[in-house]
Amino acid sequence: HFIVGPSSMSFSLLIQIFLSLGIFSFVSATIKWIDANPFTIGISRLLMATFGVALLLCLRHSWSEFRHFTQKQWKGLFFVGLCFFIHWFTYFFAIKFSTASLGILSLSTYGVMMGILAAVFRGESFQAKDLIASVVCVIGVYFLVPEFNLSNSDTIGVLLGLVSGFFYALIPIGHKHLAHVPFLIRIFFQFFVALIFFL
Repeated sequence: HFIVGPSSMSFSLLIQIFLSLGIFSFVSATIKWIDANPFTIGISRLLMATFGVALLLCLRHSWSEFRHFTQKQWKGLFFVGLCFFIHWFTYFFAIKFSTASLGILSLSTYGVMMGILAAVFRGESFQAKDLIASVVCVIGVYFLVPEFNLSNSDTIGVLLGLVSGFFYALIPIGHKHLAHVPFLIRIFFQFFVALIFFL
């Protein structure tokens, strides 16, 4: 049998990371340069995603599980979908106002925000490395903004990117609170609720 060693696994993981970054950058660049407005982009992408997940749910006969949801679970699913909508909405406009690179860099602060939010809402420990990352993140954002002037499109783009990162960081926390709900159902409502808001 073929056994993957540590070095092969590390190399494979590295390739996956670079591919993910490449695809993510390509999407951002596409959003920037096509003529379609953020609403058209959001609706078209969410229609395809929602339909795809709905098809999977039909094939797995999972629709019946909705009947057993509590009011708290419905609220949680709505919350995740709302966060996803705000994340996409602000991210699209961040790129349109500034550049694809500024949009990606300001959004990438979500990792630090997620650590802070997890410490606040879930009681997870906020370690020294998280504090250092937060400081580096703030310094990085400072250098991203040429001048703090709301009449400057790059400034608006970075601020929108930060808002997008904040709501992006809330999504996995919301999913953790809904861990008892099947994954595909959570993803369906994440896309479906966001689609409703875009419409």
